[in-house]
Amino acid sequence: AAAAAAAATARGVGETHLEALVHHWRRAGPSPHAQEKAVHYLTLLGDRALDNFSLVESEELHTAALNIVDAEAAAAQGGGGAVRAQRGPLLRRIARRHFLQGQHKAAEARLNEALVAFEIERQPLEGYTDGALAWRSQLMRLAHLRKVFLPFSRWPQPGGPPPTAPE
Repeated sequence: AAAAAAAATARGVGETHLEALVHHWRRAGPSPHAQEKAVHYLTLLGDRALDNFSLVESEELHTAALNIVDAEAAAAQGGGGAVRAQRGPLLRRIARRHFLQGQHKAAEARLNEALVAFEIERQPLEGYTDGALAWRSQLMRLAHLRKVFLPFSRWPQPGGPPPTAPE
């Protein structure tokens, strides 16, 4: 969040102007570009509030951004483009706020929604036991390691010739 605020400041957007940008882009109309900008600046402002532990303000701003994302996705009937891609990160931010407020069940529910939004999971995780979740986690970790390490041609492949020394 601090990096996002620093990036916004580096682009010439000071913190004093964020409120004006949110106001402008929320009233700019229903175009996808205006909605994307509104979500962007609402998220930056919500992140700033979250970093300052203004949890009520953060809730209002991130929820407003999430409402725009959901409305845009509903209007696009599942498409939503760049705005829809913000659903997972917003849900993760809202979960963080719930966690900071001590609302652990709500934080868990929002993180579950974020996993589905990030398309890591195709369905919510409520029906899984702890053992099944641990097993899925290990399988995902192994799949990731395979993607990371096996593409390199210098690694020996099963049944293949031994690697040669670099020249």
